[in-house]
Amino acid sequence: MAIKQRVLVTGAAGQIGGIIRNKLGYRYELTGLDVVDHDYPTSHVADLSDLDAITPAFERQEVIV
Repeated sequence: MAIKQRVLVTGAAGQIGGIIRNKLGYRYELTGLDVVDHDYPTSHVADLSDLDAITPAFERQEVIV
């Protein structure tokens, strides 16, 4: 089994975030980041303007979308 690339999706609760989850979730290990709660398997709820709050979401990620 191949190791899945880790991808952080900003705006995970939005329309594009949902499309990314539905179309690419099987190929990548997705983590969602948004200011509101969302249904990614791994998720972070934080405002992008708050560096301290979002920093944990970026740990171990290989790609940021």
